[in-house]
Amino acid sequence: MQLEKTKSKTKTWTKTSTKHLWVAVGIILVSLLPYLHNLFPNLPEGGVLGYSSWNAFLWSTGMYLSIHIAWLIAYKLAIGKPYRFALLIPVFLSLYQLVIIFTNQKSSAVLNGISIKLGLVVILSILLIINFFKNNTNEGI
Repeated sequence: MQLEKTKSKTKTWTKTSTKHLWVAVGIILVSLLPYLHNLFPNLPEGGVLGYSSWNAFLWSTGMYLSIHIAWLIAYKLAIGKPYRFALLIPVFLSLYQLVIIFTNQKSSAVLNGISIKLGLVVILSILLIINFFKNNTNEGI
């Protein structure tokens, strides 16, 4: 009887495995950003940057930051896709909201109003569509 070699079912750890691990850890950390305020139960009292408390500030900032990072990842993953240029609209809008938060313009009716955001979407959309068809490529921006 001839003995056959059996293949080991254990996989070896590679550089690709390490890369995938770091991507998974990054996704988990980004998804936890809105809950950052729960890590600090003894935050100082009082408002910060137009928010009534540190908890509200950290929750809102974490939410907008995680959304912005998610749109940036979607934009990066859409390389070569014809719709990639359209992903710049939510990227810019989420960045605009973060700028509003960090410049303490949250209560400003002019900069944080719905009309300016709607205007930004329309203007940005028109400029991106013109740029896309002017370049006339299938790769987007």
